[in-house]
This record gives sequence, structure tokens and C-alpha cells, in this order.
Amino acid sequence: TAILPSTWHETGIAVLGYLGDFRYEAMLVSGLDPNGFSSENWIGSGRQKIFEVSKMTNPAVAARVEYSGIRNLRLAVSGYCGNTAKNSSKPYAMSGVKGTVAIGSFDAQYLGRNLIARANFVYGTVSDAKAIYDINRKYFNNTGYPITPFGKAAMAYGAEVGYDVLSWANTRNRLFPFVRWEYYNTGQKIDRGAQEIEDYCKELPRYKRDVFTVGLNYLPLRDLVIKFDYSYRRIGGNKYNSEDTFGLTVAYSGWFGSK
Repeated sequence: TAILPSTWHETGIAVLGYLGDFRYEAMLVSGLDPNGFSSENWIGSGRQKIFEVSKMTNPAVAARVEYSGIRNLRLAVSGYCGNTAKNSSKPYAMSGVKGTVAIGSFDAQYLGRNLIARANFVYGTVSDAKAIYDINRKYFNNTGYPITPFGKAAMAYGAEVGYDVLSWANTRNRLFPFVRWEYYNTGQKIDRGAQEIEDYCKELPRYKRDVFTVGLNYLPLRDLVIKFDYSYRRIGGNKYNSEDTFGLTVAYSGWFGSK
């Protein structure tokens, strides 16, 4: 949610299916609006949601391939690519730039009866990042867009593992202690002059974040989970104040009808 649009949906067409142990999906969709790119959320605010009309002048392509030939294991690679400049609400202002967004990702998940493990990696780039930032400052200050410099590259990766410590007990209850570590940086690389500080640097340090989380997932019923976790987040490699977070969640998932 810090790098990609959350609950991301676009108009387009998709082809999907299975080939043996592989599942594939390919899409042609409406692209992003470069005027929404920012230092805090990278392309996350680039969804075409501010105005009522979504443009497909610069469409994007996306694809995903999953492999599930090993029991309980899923491996997947995904990709996204598309120009963005002509999707702007003022395309004449974006003359001379393309604003190409390219994203690649890998994710893996193992869901055994007692062991759960996940990992993911995302890396993305935006061309003409400095030029788009300068245009946004000039033409879009009063439109509701977040006018801040943004990275020409962003990166995130992490891993999580949990184990059911009640698996050997004579009970249907399940208790998963888990540990997770993740890193994400919306300004992994920046163009010269596209930063909020005077001195040139290769990244925006206050958007370099890593988080260590420990917690418990307790399932008194199959579809009911009570979750507690504690997270310690470092910002800028401890150049800024770190953050401690406690969370308590109750969630239920189930089918309210025939399956």
C-alpha cells in the first residue's frame, strides 16, 4: 500500500487460464495518471480516481504467471508496463515526456497444515521523474494532486513465517506465532534536483523504511482469527525517530451461501 495503488482496479480486457501446473493472466488496461505520483506513495495515487473520466490514451499491459506444481507451494512472477503522460488531465502540459512505469514482482507462499511462509519482492521505475515533478509544480498545484518529488525507482521486499504450536495438542484450536521482516522505499533512486533537501543524494532517506514484526494468530474456529502483533519500524536507517506499533484484530471469513 505504500508503493502500489491499494484496491487497484482499471477498465480493460484480460485473458487467463491454465497450462498444466501453471496459471497465466494477461491484461490490457487503462494506465496511470502521472500527476498523482508522490514521494510518499510513489505511483500509489496515480489511479485515475480524481476525475470522473478515466483515459486510455496511454494503456498499460500487465501479466502474471503462477506455478503450483508442488503441494502447498505457490510461486509467481508479475509484470506491468505502460506510458502515463497522455493520461494526464492536462496532456498538453506533459509534452516531451512519456512517464513510463515499469514494475516487476516475485512472490512465494507455502501453506502447509502447520507451517505458513510467505515472501515477496517488488521493484519499479518511472522514466522522466524529474520532468514530471517540475510539470506538476507548474500546472497542478490547485488540482488536489500531491505535489512532491518522487523516486525514479521504488523497491519493497519481505518475508514472513509462522508455525502452529498447538499442532501436537489434542485440540482443534490453532495458535500461530509468526515473525515478519519487510523493507520498502518509495525513493529508492531519484533524479538530480528532484528531492526536498538542498544537497544532492541518491535517495530520499526518510522514505527508506524497514519493519520487524512479531505476533500471534489464534484460531478458536477454522474461520475465526484473533491476531495480536508488535512492529518496530526504522526510518532512514535510524536517521529519524523509530516507531513502535501494537495491533489487535479480530477477523472472520466464510461463505454466506452455497460454495
